[in-house]
Amino acid sequence: PQYDFDMLRNSPKTLFYRSVWLSVTLLLSLLFWLLFLLNPGERKTLLLIAIYSSFSALSNLTRFFLTDTGISFVAWDVNSLLQALCSWLLIVSTFVLTTTILNFKVSQNFRRFLIVYIFFGAITVLLGFGGLFTAINVIIELFVIIFILISRWKKLKGAQWAIVWGLLLSILFATSMMIPILLHRDHRSFFLLTCFYFSFPLSLVVYVSLRFREIIREVQENARQVVQMIEEKKEQAVKQQKILEEEVVRQTSELRTTPNNLKSTQSQLIQSEKMASLGELTAGIAHEIQNPLN
Repeated sequence: PQYDFDMLRNSPKTLFYRSVWLSVTLLLSLLFWLLFLLNPGERKTLLLIAIYSSFSALSNLTRFFLTDTGISFVAWDVNSLLQALCSWLLIVSTFVLTTTILNFKVSQNFRRFLIVYIFFGAITVLLGFGGLFTAINVIIELFVIIFILISRWKKLKGAQWAIVWGLLLSILFATSMMIPILLHRDHRSFFLLTCFYFSFPLSLVVYVSLRFREIIREVQENARQVVQMIEEKKEQAVKQQKILEEEVVRQTSELRTTPNNLKSTQSQLIQSEKMASLGELTAGIAHEIQNPLN
């Protein structure tokens, strides 16, 4: 009965926030799936982001049923398990997204361990230990992400900084929400909770936008280099054409002078033959004259 009383009291207060959380995460999920289908060049990263957004949207969808006092226990239990499972998969996908986008190298053995650990976590959630297990892994992932950020800090560039700021803001808002709990104050700020929910998803939007701008710049730079290469080849072709034209002119002039040279040579040969024939004829006449005289 106390649970129903708390739900009746808190459900109207949280309706606005739950509606905002579901609407934003659902729109982001549809957006990223559309981008995944339309951009084959970034399919791996966009697929991971779309999967993460889908888990986030499904997790927020289950909140509406969990705050319904008229729901059956079976339906409530199913939605509770779905929310716990989505929360666990959000933790996993956040880690995978962080390592992928920040280019953090993970060994093959660790990947195998991670796959086994994901199934182990899912079974733990389905057995009803999801709350404690998820809380422990949130703390573990917090330290792991801090380690990744420190190790990759000097190598980050461009759109990767959007993910870094999203993670840092998530850590900041999570810490702000934990302070009242540590001070034993039963007070939840839905504004801080909203900021915590949206810090990382919105940083993914910023990352995709910046990444697309980088891709456009890379395409423009490649196009500029191609145009420059074409211009250089065109200049080389013009130079080669001029050289060929000069060679053609030179060979043409040589061909034009060749007949004149041949005619001159032919005239010289004819003249030489005439002189030789005349010499022979003169020698014969002289010989014929000399014989009678003798």
